[in-house]
Amino acid sequence: TRWRRSRISSSRRCRSCRATFYSVQTLPEPFRTLSHWNPIFYLIDGARFGVTGVSDAPPLRGLIICALVVAAILAVGWRWLNSGYRMKP
Repeated sequence: TRWRRSRISSSRRCRSCRATFYSVQTLPEPFRTLSHWNPIFYLIDGARFGVTGVSDAPPLRGLIICALVVAAILAVGWRWLNSGYRMKP
């Protein structure tokens, strides 16, 4: 029964990730275009490319966009820490 429980829980995990492997080409047009403006789309598309070898956008573009977003977030965080923004004295 232990094997059966672990098999059931792993199938539930896979079921929750199903939407990750759908192509953005199945979306209607306004949402298809809008999805390319979302940086999370490139993270999911990169994971999909790693697993299935298929992607909706070039993987290098996704890598560059994700690196730029991370750099921007780090720069804002670094600036806030250096300025002491909302820190108690």
